[in-house]
Amino acid sequence: MLKNKLINLCKKYWHVFVLVLLSLIPIIWFFGKGDAIINGVDTNFPLNPKLWLIRRFYMWNNLSNGGSDFSFAPAGIFFHLVQFVPYIIGLSLQMVEKTSLVFWFATIVVSSYIFSKNLFKAQLTRILFVCLYSLNIYMFNSWENVKVSNLSLVAGVPLLLHIFMGLYLDSMSKSKASVLLVFTSLILSGAGINPAYFITALLTFIIFAISFAIVDNNIKKVSKILTFIIGIIFAISSYWIFPTISFVLRSVTQNSSITSIGFNNWIDSLSANTSILNIMRLQGAWDWYTFDSVSKLPIYLPYVVNYFYRFPFLIFSFIVPSLALISLVYIDKKKLRFYIPFAIMLMLGIFLGSGTHEPTGIIFKWLAEHLPYFSLFRSPWYIFTLFVTLSMAGLIALLIEKHNNSIYIKFIAWILIVGNLFYSYPLITGKIFRPNSSNGFFVNFPDYLFDSANYLENLNSGRIITYPDDQLEKYKWGYTGVEPVVSLFIDKEVLFSGINNTGTEINQIIQLLYENIRKDRFSSVFNLANKLNATIILEKKDQHTLSPELSGSFDRLKKVNFEKWNIYFLNEKTISLPKIFLANNFYYRFSGDNNDYAVKALSILGIDQHLLNSKDNVTSKIFPNKIPAGKIIVSNNSQKDNYNKHQKLPNITLNRITAQNMTEVKFTFSIDEDGYYLPIIENYDLSENLTKIDVVHNSIDESWPVQKITDSHIFFNKIYLSKGLHEVVYDTSSNLIKFENFEGQINYKKTHQNDKAELTITENNGNKQLSILNRGDIDVSADFELEDFDFNNPYFIQLDYEWSHGNMSTVYVYQQRSENLIKTQTENLPSYLDRTNFNFYYEPVKTESKMTISLAAPFINNSLGTRVAYDNLRVYKLFMNDLFFISEPSVIDDNSQQPKVNLTSSTPVKHTGQVTKVTGPNVLVFAENYSPDWKLEVTDLNGSKIRFVEEHFTIDSYSNAWFIDTGGIDYRFEIIYFPQRHFILGVAISTFTIFTIILSLFKIWLQK
Repeated sequence: MLKNKLINLCKKYWHVFVLVLLSLIPIIWFFGKGDAIINGVDTNFPLNPKLWLIRRFYMWNNLSNGGSDFSFAPAGIFFHLVQFVPYIIGLSLQMVEKTSLVFWFATIVVSSYIFSKNLFKAQLTRILFVCLYSLNIYMFNSWENVKVSNLSLVAGVPLLLHIFMGLYLDSMSKSKASVLLVFTSLILSGAGINPAYFITALLTFIIFAISFAIVDNNIKKVSKILTFIIGIIFAISSYWIFPTISFVLRSVTQNSSITSIGFNNWIDSLSANTSILNIMRLQGAWDWYTFDSVSKLPIYLPYVVNYFYRFPFLIFSFIVPSLALISLVYIDKKKLRFYIPFAIMLMLGIFLGSGTHEPTGIIFKWLAEHLPYFSLFRSPWYIFTLFVTLSMAGLIALLIEKHNNSIYIKFIAWILIVGNLFYSYPLITGKIFRPNSSNGFFVNFPDYLFDSANYLENLNSGRIITYPDDQLEKYKWGYTGVEPVVSLFIDKEVLFSGINNTGTEINQIIQLLYENIRKDRFSSVFNLANKLNATIILEKKDQHTLSPELSGSFDRLKKVNFEKWNIYFLNEKTISLPKIFLANNFYYRFSGDNNDYAVKALSILGIDQHLLNSKDNVTSKIFPNKIPAGKIIVSNNSQKDNYNKHQKLPNITLNRITAQNMTEVKFTFSIDEDGYYLPIIENYDLSENLTKIDVVHNSIDESWPVQKITDSHIFFNKIYLSKGLHEVVYDTSSNLIKFENFEGQINYKKTHQNDKAELTITENNGNKQLSILNRGDIDVSADFELEDFDFNNPYFIQLDYEWSHGNMSTVYVYQQRSENLIKTQTENLPSYLDRTNFNFYYEPVKTESKMTISLAAPFINNSLGTRVAYDNLRVYKLFMNDLFFISEPSVIDDNSQQPKVNLTSSTPVKHTGQVTKVTGPNVLVFAENYSPDWKLEVTDLNGSKIRFVEEHFTIDSYSNAWFIDTGGIDYRFEIIYFPQRHFILGVAISTFTIFTIILSLFKIWLQK
């Protein structure tokens, strides 16, 4: 009896058992992984979920590289709330992650099942729909990187459609729909991190609604339901929609590229393999097609070889789209209202998901250029393939449902379910996380990371400079990420080499800081760190890197060690430099249009000296009319200018055959006012005992006596400069190759020498040259290893050559570290019979290494072989030092008489304090990235508003500054990030909406 009841129970509820098993798939991923956490690259599972949740309530992220707008943050509140709840009750980090992953997997499975109940009567058909929708190749990348936008989109769309159909078929009351819309809005909120995903969710819903209206000729009812659903979703989602819309309107013009808000525009690269066939087979992800050129094996995803070459996988990849197309042929007219939206979505998914891939790519490009804000859809495959998965799952299930009475069709349905489970094995087994790969995402974080994080969290310090300076942090214990790993632990502001926003001024300052660290120029390091409000260098010796280790000079600093991590303090005290302070000594920068030169001026200025932009219209009203300001003139360096220009030129012969004189550097600059100026030159690769330098200034020989030398700069005595253009010529280093003209000692190493190769010194018109004849079957070369190679500087290589016959002459530049080849640059010389000059630049990889220049005669398959002659090999290290001229302000105030700043409270979006001992106008500096959305409010100490003209400008190339004239009155200030108010308004509307829904339900309950 009991046995029969169990059997009947299983028959009745077998689908529940299947749904539960599917929902628990993430548990399988951790089998045999110990305490490892899935983390890395784009995943970024927080190691302190509480801190990550709190960050989402602020519209400014102050933690990364001077801060940035964070208006998309509220969209992630619910996602991180799911992590916060198990964390706060004391579960381990792995259990927190498991809970979060199971929640989202279960939400996708259950929501798709709930939606399927509106379409299909048979449980088998519903389970088939759930399997095809929840387990497919499109979801591989979504789960691999735990992409919040993708998961929210896939989980929320079925719920949205279910609510629509319930209201349309009158099977759901508005009160019940309202409750479900609250949950659905929270699920969909994660899609708002990228507004394009949320728009796609609404578009899916609208396509369904319009199709129903057309088929049933019931536009009025559909319009009411659309208004109701969209109205409630927008009201509940106001807490993230308001700040997001505000940000888009403020930061993105209608037809501007996504790059205008700091994101890389990678539509073309993501569309490289999104052909119509690949889209229909759900195989459009870029990383599927990244193979090693030598081994021909996939670089990132080992399992893709099965999908490309294994017969069962190939067959199944065609079966699914074929059945979807067949379903459109054998339509069940009773369910026409479902076929139409699925057909439309399939067509749109294929077209839009293809992105810029031909043949439809030209249309997508046109839309990106002309349709307002269409550039937000920068990842077409990841955004629009939802249309394909939803429509194909629906169409196939409709086909099976139509013939569900046939035992053969039921058998086919089970074959599809089981086949799809095998086909999606990387998702089920966790292979998508590359468990056996060096690039795998299962990470065990060492204990010393947590120890160092706790130590740093408790310090009252400024920003942390991370080192090494790699854009991608890759650790020996497994973690790889685009942002510093310390950001997973603590709420400390960090400076690092970011992948995004590489063109910003603060990024250029950070790169200059790293350059000075590598070059051991301490005074410049301190000056730049001070401007960046940085007090700590965090050295990570467990990171895979080519960057050199910190030099022994850093041992002079106070250091705290946590095994592989070292914490260096840039000052004796751990108290941070003030983020908000009053500045009193100012210098205009004059540097032409070259921003690279502009930030260099910061390395000279000390703790109480600050840089102004001479092209800023706001500062021109203030300085020097109301407040004195000096000048820093940054001259143009001819060798640096030529190098930078050459980097942008096309790689054509004409740019490489003009001889250049590299034995001198010309500094050019303009003076706008006669006066005495202090010359300063960067101290790098110059004599330590330098007492003077000889230059040619405007064609006149001059000698500049040295006044002072630091490890970063050399200061000379003041000189008088007249108004107008100036040119200073300075002789630089000579050729680094000895006997380059082969007139003396032979100074090269023969490579691949054989009995069919001849390397000889011959004469040509009285000049000796190196002649190479190669009749062998491998390249033959003469190699010159550079002595005292400096990886911090670019090099210029120039030579004469004469080609006789055979393969074209080739010059190789090798950079090696131990036995490992780091970089090879190949220069193919044009096959000119006459003696010709050829030159090029070489930018070394910045790591300890050696450099070799190889003059080669490549092999060719004929009896004559290759003959080429080389002469006058010249190698110069570019003189990249900058030359500055400073004129001091006419008046420098005494710091002891300056007003004092007392910061009373601080959050990422609001900083309050007061200024006392005010005697006149002053400049308040706020060391965060400049944004016009930072607003200053000033009152007297009694709280009455002080009226004055607010002058907001950039100082020190990135910070915010305000000129404040209160008439000598002490004052209180509030620095507020204005977009925070959009979030507060949105929260109020969301809260009111949810409260109204709850109140309505309570009223209905009372009536019943």
